[in-house]
Amino acid sequence: MDKIGVVVFYIGFFGFFLGLAAMVKGNIEMLRISNRKQALKIIGLSILVAFIGLLIIGPGHSPS
Repeated sequence: MDKIGVVVFYIGFFGFFLGLAAMVKGNIEMLRISNRKQALKIIGLSILVAFIGLLIIGPGHSPS
């Protein structure tokens, strides 16, 4: 279950930076992000996904 949580967390983590790049650049055609409002939605969704990933991993997790 920890591996699933880590994967979900990393999806959210990379999604945050993707949304941030779209916010700065303003238009990313490959992902069809055409305005800053969509970029903000991606950032918010990625924070939520990363938080869910952290909840799946649980407290006290140490990589081995």
